[in-house]
Amino acid sequence: VESLNKTAGAHIEHDLAANLLEINALYDEFFSASSFSSRIHAAAKQSLAHLPPAEDPAGGVAEAAARPAKRAKSSDGGAAAAAAAAVPTSPRGGHVGSNEEIVPLVERLQEAVRKQIDILGNIRVWIQMRIPKIEDGNNFGVQVQQDTLAEVSRMEDSAFSVLEASYKYFASRGKLASKVLKYPRLSDYRKSLIEYDNKEGVNLRVCCLELRNNYMISRDVISKNIEKIRQPRGQDHGASAMY
Repeated sequence: VESLNKTAGAHIEHDLAANLLEINALYDEFFSASSFSSRIHAAAKQSLAHLPPAEDPAGGVAEAAARPAKRAKSSDGGAAAAAAAAVPTSPRGGHVGSNEEIVPLVERLQEAVRKQIDILGNIRVWIQMRIPKIEDGNNFGVQVQQDTLAEVSRMEDSAFSVLEASYKYFASRGKLASKVLKYPRLSDYRKSLIEYDNKEGVNLRVCCLELRNNYMISRDVISKNIEKIRQPRGQDHGASAMY
């Protein structure tokens, strides 16, 4: 308990403010410039640079080669089907790269999220440990503790959702990339991938603001109610002082 008290005290006195400054610096580094959206868009297009042009006539080789094989299926069932399946959809190869603007930003945000989850988790447990046993009367301070605990838990959940969003982005983008490779002559799949990256740029900006707001709100709520959180009934009920 003593270790938890010291850790929570350090978070409240120093880490919330220090990490708020770090998040502000991260936002200024990546999002404040007016060129952010155009950089995301350009990087999305660059990730498709190793593909043959969508309008390239060579892109139709697979479809042209596949048609006779399909017609032959009625006369030579299994062999014709195997030949059709062996025809590559993207005859000139190529690959879809990652968005080189989004990947480093996601890595930086994930690091910030893990740090926030650790800080808020420690504070949440510390507040929970300060809640006294249920008694009749004089429960205003206990209600303050419970409200603060609920707010900290909400912010902790929002931080976890940022990590989950990162996984979903890469998984969904991978599926789009596989469509681009499978149907290299369909421009709409390429445009869809580019627009998906543009949308992710907006999502990452919102996530960064959410992390910043979590630090601001938690610091504000806890600092305003610190005495009630520490001593909900105006005295220490057997728990060690925070500092």
